[in-house]
Amino acid sequence: MKCSDLKFLESHSIYFSSIIEESKYSATYVVYSQKAQTNLILKKIKNIYFNEQDYDYIEEIKEDQPIQLYSYFKQKNNVYMLNEFIPKEIFRRRRNSCSLSNEQLRKICFDAANAIKNCHEKFIAYSDVRSNLSLIDSIETGNSDFVRTSMLFMAPEQFGKKEYDPLKADI
Repeated sequence: MKCSDLKFLESHSIYFSSIIEESKYSATYVVYSQKAQTNLILKKIKNIYFNEQDYDYIEEIKEDQPIQLYSYFKQKNNVYMLNEFIPKEIFRRRRNSCSLSNEQLRKICFDAANAIKNCHEKFIAYSDVRSNLSLIDSIETGNSDFVRTSMLFMAPEQFGKKEYDPLKADI
């Protein structure tokens, strides 16, 4: 994390703890909020990849999301989204080769499908379903953000600028 990011976050009483994931388009960190007196997940997204409408979607389905979005800040080239901290991620389990029981896997699949169903019931397409956007703890699974930046997960029609049904593309 850059020095300018650290200073900006500190001005909001938020302190960097560790890196979860960094990519070309975004980064995910564990941070400590002095105001909330707890750890939170901070998603840093470049402004050019952030769609204000995505945030509105999150607010619209907030009661149906197991992982809560607390707030977001804009600064120069980035948007910072603060989410509830869930300590274990699916992709970390996979990376560490921990196996899941059939029952755990069934629950994860059901909860992920249910999170997407909640979006679809409100005619909102998630458009970027992948395991490292889902977080899991011993109780809940849920989608953590709506940043649509993964070309590997986009509908092929989007590349040709053709019409497509985004709800069907999620499935």
